[in-house]
Amino acid sequence: MNADVPRRVAAAGKAAAKSARRVKAVDVAERAGVSVATVSLVANGTTAGRVSEETRARVQEAIDDLGYVVHSAARSLATGRRHCVAFVAHDMTNPFIAAIASGVADAIGDDMQLLLAVRGKTAKIPGVRDILDFGVDGLLVNFPSVDLQNGLAAQRPIVY
Repeated sequence: MNADVPRRVAAAGKAAAKSARRVKAVDVAERAGVSVATVSLVANGTTAGRVSEETRARVQEAIDDLGYVVHSAARSLATGRRHCVAFVAHDMTNPFIAAIASGVADAIGDDMQLLLAVRGKTAKIPGVRDILDFGVDGLLVNFPSVDLQNGLAAQRPIVY
C-alpha cells in the first residue's frame, strides 16, 4: 500500500468537512463585497430605504449561490424571539383540540412555528416551565388546572 494514501484520505476528509460547514453571513458578505449588517438586512427583508436595489440584488445572488440560510438560533439570541408558540394540551386525540391546533397553525402563519406540547390523559400538570425555558414567544394552554394557572408567572403571553 502506498504510504501517501492515508495522507490523501485525511486531506480529502478535511476538504469535505470544510465544504460541508454551514455558510455564514460573513461568507455572503465577503462574496458580495458588503458588510455583515447589509447581509442581515437583505436576508431579513428589511432593506427598504437602507440598501440600494443594486446592492440588494448582489447580496441576494450571493445568498442564493452559497445556499445561505439564516441561523434561527443566532437570530433568536439577537432578537429575543424564537418565532415559536407552544400549544399545551392534555389530549390531542380529541377532535376539538386538534381543530384548535390546526386553526392556530393557520392563524400564526408561515413566519411562526407551532410547538405541540402534549401530555398523556393521566398527566397532572405538563412541563410548562420546561416549555417556557425552551424560549417560546407565547403559550396557549388547554389544560384544566388551577394549580397550573396560579403557578405561571406572566414571563410570556399566555392564553388559557
